[in-house]
Amino acid sequence: MENNLLREQILDILDIKNEDELIKSLVWLKELNSIMKVPYYAQSVIENIEKFILLVDKSYTKYEQEIQQKFKNIHALAEDLKKTNELLYNESKKQKYLFFTLKEIAKQLQKITNHKNVEIDHFNLEQLLDFILLVSEESSKIKDSIYISENKFRTFAESLKEIIYQTDEKGRWTYLNPAWTEITGFSVTESINKHYKTFIYDDDIKINDNCFEQLIKKEVEYCRYQIRLKSKKGQLKWVEVFSRLMYNEDNKILGLYGIISDVSERKNAEDELIKMKEAAEDATKAKSEFLAVMSHEIRTPMNGVLGMTGLLLETSLTPEQREYVETIRVSGDTLLTLINDILDFSKIESGKMELEENPFEIKECIEDAFELLTSEAVKKRLDLLHLIETEVPDFIIGDVTRLRQVLVNLVNNAIKFTEKGEVFVNVKKLGQVNNVVELQFSVKDTGIGIPKDKFNKIFKSFSQVDSSTTRKFGGTGLGLAICKRLVELMGGRIWLESAEGAGSTFHFTIKTRVSNVNPPKIFLKSSLPALKNKRVLVVDDNDTNLQIITLQCKNWGMIPRATPNGKEALSWIKNKDPFDIAILDMLMPEMDGLTLSKEIREIRTKEELPIIMLTSAGSYDIDKELADRLFSAFVSKPIKQSQLYNIILNVTLKDSQTDIEEEKKTVLDRNMSDKVPMRILVAEDNIINQKLILKILAQLGYKAGVVGNGMEVIETLKRQRYDMIFMDIQMPEMDGLEATKVINQTWHNEDRPTIVAMTANVMHGDKEKCINAGMDDYISKPVLIEEVQKIIIKWAEFAKTKKSSTRQNIKTSLMLDSDIIYGLKELDDSNHFREVVNLYLEVAPVLIAEIKRTFEEKEFDSLQRAAFNLKRASLNLGANRLAEVCVKVESMDGKLKYEEVAKLIERLINIYDLTLAEIKQL
Repeated sequence: MENNLLREQILDILDIKNEDELIKSLVWLKELNSIMKVPYYAQSVIENIEKFILLVDKSYTKYEQEIQQKFKNIHALAEDLKKTNELLYNESKKQKYLFFTLKEIAKQLQKITNHKNVEIDHFNLEQLLDFILLVSEESSKIKDSIYISENKFRTFAESLKEIIYQTDEKGRWTYLNPAWTEITGFSVTESINKHYKTFIYDDDIKINDNCFEQLIKKEVEYCRYQIRLKSKKGQLKWVEVFSRLMYNEDNKILGLYGIISDVSERKNAEDELIKMKEAAEDATKAKSEFLAVMSHEIRTPMNGVLGMTGLLLETSLTPEQREYVETIRVSGDTLLTLINDILDFSKIESGKMELEENPFEIKECIEDAFELLTSEAVKKRLDLLHLIETEVPDFIIGDVTRLRQVLVNLVNNAIKFTEKGEVFVNVKKLGQVNNVVELQFSVKDTGIGIPKDKFNKIFKSFSQVDSSTTRKFGGTGLGLAICKRLVELMGGRIWLESAEGAGSTFHFTIKTRVSNVNPPKIFLKSSLPALKNKRVLVVDDNDTNLQIITLQCKNWGMIPRATPNGKEALSWIKNKDPFDIAILDMLMPEMDGLTLSKEIREIRTKEELPIIMLTSAGSYDIDKELADRLFSAFVSKPIKQSQLYNIILNVTLKDSQTDIEEEKKTVLDRNMSDKVPMRILVAEDNIINQKLILKILAQLGYKAGVVGNGMEVIETLKRQRYDMIFMDIQMPEMDGLEATKVINQTWHNEDRPTIVAMTANVMHGDKEKCINAGMDDYISKPVLIEEVQKIIIKWAEFAKTKKSSTRQNIKTSLMLDSDIIYGLKELDDSNHFREVVNLYLEVAPVLIAEIKRTFEEKEFDSLQRAAFNLKRASLNLGANRLAEVCVKVESMDGKLKYEEVAKLIERLINIYDLTLAEIKQL
């Protein structure tokens, strides 16, 4: 700057010490213009302000020279002075424009920086220039900070083992750190500006595209997926990609950025784990198969031992011989229980245990459990009692076998560790959501109790509270562990309350669905007309039993008066309390039931006051003539509500059949062959088992044929026709499954015999294998005579009717076999027959719905299982026409066209509708 005046003015106004600082300020303004957004008109000012100052400097110098010249020339012309003034005016206008521009720059800088709230006098040139210089200094610092951050990022990114990447909006790499080269072998230089898909393995591009589509649609903020990249050497590298989209301020996509990690080693480890898992599954399968084989090998001789023992007990034996045989039977049963425990535990451990879903009655489940343990309770003179609270549903849907198994285990343990008193089972409802109910079962005993410090061992596998327990009571230590697993499978939990010397209570819960189709049985209903207001005397020294009977009598509308003391009861009768019926316990202190009954008969006759005597099985030996005079009926403990109800009703209504009858009826029907004539063949390779099943059939009146393997079965059938085959599974030359397949291929359905599998295998899937092979039913070893009877009754009529059913017109024939209906009514009472009908009316619609669903969803394996279950249910009620169509469905192969299957299902449903209409009229 040449003009001193201008220099001093500007330096003074801007408070700048020297011209160098002014030059630096102008330089910063230019850099500010390159970094920050400045309006176009301000940009022009910033870029030309230095020129402007130089121009003014020259003007000052020029005009100073001219003024000096004018002063020298006193005679200068007035017009020259006017021109000079005009020039100065124009320059002033330029200075005003510069001032205006500086004001606008300051305003814009306020908007785009953090100085929005700073107050500036926009008419003060000094403040304007100060503010611009301040922003200029800050922008310099920001620029330095950005430079440092970029350096830090690059240093960090280049040190990572993961690939850091960025692409442009077209998917071309714009940044890759050195890890890219380490993982793929491609250099960063040769990869930049290439599309990232170039490096992805062709089969995995779709995975990448799916992710990108989700990002574009903004369904996700980021994607994480695994693909394979192609390396420079042609190898495939497994990587995990993390991707996000970049946007600008206008929400326009700028590209992708993210991280790529090398997961090749992890993938290899996963592959190894999969191989190890498959190996473990193979080992588990081998273990299961080994257990099944061992089960067969162990249970086969056990079947012979127990079966022959049972037959031996049917013969005439001396007391000493009977004792020896009974010891063999008990020891065999114990060994079989131990085997079953180990097999059950193994099934649960391997995940092979599956629960069934069928309707059943809770009360009957408990009573069945008690019935299995009655003999042990009788030996110790223990009472087995149960109380189901009123809010508990009568019928639920679940696995009755497994629930009964838990109850039997807990009650059996209670009996083992209780020397006197009772075992009491209570059931109550904890809650209900829609159709799902949570129930709590409690098994309480008056035994030795369990110390609290031993609680943690109770439910552990192979563990017992005390090792001496095993020596004294036996067992594997698996019983409660199995109970725990079964309860958990049923959606519940199990726990213990106990005190040493004060008894124990085991609680467990289950979650199940309520079965609403089954109506409550009559003896569960309240206020029955036949019993309403009947006065009943209840005498039992066991308080729990006294309360249960009293409560049940109240539910039936009776008026009970209860006491644990025989003398007090006698005083009530002497005072002429008008009782209609008396229920007395036989075994009581001071005055037992027999003595009390004799005293009562001195006051009131049998017709005036019928007496029902409660007694443990085998605990009384009374002269028949005396019993007839004293008692109207006996009820054995544990008491079944249905049994007690029927006896009370019969006695109250003075039914003609009130004489005492032996409750114990033999299960053996020696005239079975006359009632249901059948030609039976036994296929069994084990000589002992051959003798056992032949002896059982002989006691039922059947002379059965016998062969030793599947080949002999086929040859025998070619020579002679049979109605039923009891087929062992594991036989030499040709096993039972293969023989069944050959039979089904060789003989038409109406010509072939009913095939019943006999096997000692108890592992999951064994029954399905038999059914899938074409067998009709399944019986587990050891073979029991009552099971054989049930199987024969169940399949006899079906075997007879299927010979002619194919020749009949289904539209004109009846759906139900009247002979079977009549037989069912004859074999048991009408109440039981009605239960069978009601059960079918609940189960059949569920199975039909399952058949429709599985057909629509093309789940043909499940469809065939449902058809099989419907067949079994239908045969129980004589619905042979429906059963026959079910057989066709369950035996159809994969060659059938969908349309053919549809016609078969349509026919099945039509016949079901006709069958259901007839059943409802029964």
